[in-house]
Amino acid sequence: MNNINITTEINVIPISSRKELPFSLIHAGRVDSRVNEKYNRTNYERITFEFITGGSGSVTIGNQKFQPKRSDLYILPKGIRHTIAPDKKSSWSKIFFSVNGQLAEDLIRMYQLQNKFYFPGFKDDEILKKMYQLSLKPNEKIHQKAILLFHELLTEIDLYLNKDSKSHSSLVDQIKTILDEHIESHLRLNDIGRMVHKTNVHVIREFKKEMDQTPYDYLLTRRIEFAKFLLEETAMPIKQIASRLLFTDEYYFSRYFKKKTLSTPSLYRKNSRN
Repeated sequence: MNNINITTEINVIPISSRKELPFSLIHAGRVDSRVNEKYNRTNYERITFEFITGGSGSVTIGNQKFQPKRSDLYILPKGIRHTIAPDKKSSWSKIFFSVNGQLAEDLIRMYQLQNKFYFPGFKDDEILKKMYQLSLKPNEKIHQKAILLFHELLTEIDLYLNKDSKSHSSLVDQIKTILDEHIESHLRLNDIGRMVHKTNVHVIREFKKEMDQTPYDYLLTRRIEFAKFLLEETAMPIKQIASRLLFTDEYYFSRYFKKKTLSTPSLYRKNSRN
């Protein structure tokens, strides 16, 4: 067998920092070259995203088989048997990360990715690079930062899956992107109209026609999703969460949160930790 240099970097996040969290980054890393190695896992206990930066190989997940190559992305899901191996005549290079927790699984379901594992020609590995860089210097905020990157990646996958779909127009996709980028910052309808070069009436009409809600309602829904994460994973006071997500005050935030979740913020936090 030929001698081939193998470079592997895996940054494992300390268990103590991710104990009992609804979302946790387990590890991230790079494999520059891996030859004649085959992995066959039956009881996989995490969710892993792997992006091929060079070479090619084969991946079998359940009864689905793929031949990923450079610029492809695939997901190794939790609890489903998988087998991965490089091509016999070549090595491959990958950048990857693994996560765990109920919130990670909930987001996978929310984006309807339970049975979607392979994304050929995904091309963009910037978020995986950011996750890798994040793992180099773990601190008390690493999981909070990681969930934002994870959510961003799922959004990119959703855009990838719908790039040829007629379900959303390019205008609505533009508006969604703008809204997603303003979860923690002020945004007026006039600002959206100016950015997409449309009148306010046109923005509301087209968005509601395709999304069945107004841009404002969509933005509030995204803020409530992020509020859930802050309540579950951090000890941030409810008043501070309300301010961070730009609600008028703590009381309005609490009323709106209960309207959407049927639970007060304090009770939601308590139940999430039991």
